[in-house]
Amino acid sequence: GATMIQSTDGANWTVHPSPPPNELFAIAYANNLWLCSNATALYYSTDGITWTACGGYAFPFAVSALAFAQGKWVAGGKAYFAYSLDGITWTAGTGLNISNAVYSIAGNNGLFVAVGYDNAGVDMLVSTNGIAWVVPTTPPTPFTFGYSVAVNPAGTWIAIAEGSPIFYSLDGLVWVSTAFTS
Repeated sequence: GATMIQSTDGANWTVHPSPPPNELFAIAYANNLWLCSNATALYYSTDGITWTACGGYAFPFAVSALAFAQGKWVAGGKAYFAYSLDGITWTAGTGLNISNAVYSIAGNNGLFVAVGYDNAGVDMLVSTNGIAWVVPTTPPTPFTFGYSVAVNPAGTWIAIAEGSPIFYSLDGLVWVSTAFTS
């Protein structure tokens, strides 16, 4: 099974058994709550040691990306998004999905951005509420197999994909390539 380690100072670590007996895919902390996923479920914890399965939405595949912003948790996986106001009870998202896997989600200033790999080439989606997902106004091109997206507190977004330039955006909707290739 998987193992979780915990540290209060980043130098000394304590080993704890993981909540589920399988490989873990995603972990996140926000709003005094830990979330982690395995191949079959999403779990929450207030202390990082004792874990309980989340309820509501039945995740069809492993949650591979988690984010918290604007008072809402967002989860993504193969061909789905879900959201939660408390991190415990989940509801299915709407709109477009990334068919193979969502690898990263970030949120800031009223917007969520998700990247991943989609057979149809829709490797980045955005949402103003974490529920309904659409293609950005000017998506990054070429952008295939999106690995990661991040945003700073000022609202500058950065996204990377396999063999593509590094892209940036000042609003998360219009993306511009840099000269550097990831």
